[in-house]
Amino acid sequence: MYKIKYSDKYFLQATPEGSRAERALRSADEIGDRAASMLVRIVARAHNVTVAELFHHSRSRAPIAATRQLAMYLMHVVLGRNLTEVGRFFGRDRTTVSHACIRIEDMRDEPGFEQQVLELETQIGHAVSQILTTEKCLDLEGKI
Repeated sequence: MYKIKYSDKYFLQATPEGSRAERALRSADEIGDRAASMLVRIVARAHNVTVAELFHHSRSRAPIAATRQLAMYLMHVVLGRNLTEVGRFFGRDRTTVSHACIRIEDMRDEPGFEQQVLELETQIGHAVSQILTTEKCLDLEGKI
């Protein structure tokens, strides 16, 4: 059974119910880790790939694998998640995340790529601050 996901206007897509991507994002939302969920959506949108492609169990095509590595790196660096947590979120081993972080750090020496990473870090930072502000307001109102 497939269902259409309308949650992100850029990624109107059919994904199998219970897919790895859907389970990871639902799990992140349930445990209150909306920041991780938002980060994945921001990176996917910036690289014109679907969230489902980032969570696919295979190594995928090179551009998708590189985007997944960037998302892993940003989750580790910007959100401060340890390698094991990032690996668990993406369904990968922590050594895979370590490799991704090393690879992205090396690529940051390229001026164009460095600028792209800085822009994503800024977008993610704004999104996280909005999430925290919203949660703080809801907590003050007693709705959390």
